[in-house]
Amino acid sequence: MPERRHGGCDVFGLIVNSSRDILYASAGDDFADAAHGAASMLNARLASASTTRP
Repeated sequence: MPERRHGGCDVFGLIVNSSRDILYASAGDDFADAAHGAASMLNARLASASTTRP
C-alpha cells in the first residue's frame, strides 16, 4: 500500500474535489463562463501550490 500524506499518496498524487465550486458557479445564463472561470481559478491555485511545496 502506498504511503499517504496530506490527502494524497506517492503513487496517485493529490485528489481534489471541487465539483460544487464549478457546478454552482452561477445559476444564470452565464453558467458556462462562470464554471470555466471557477475551474481556471482552481487550476491556478493548484499550480501555485505545487510550485511552493517543500
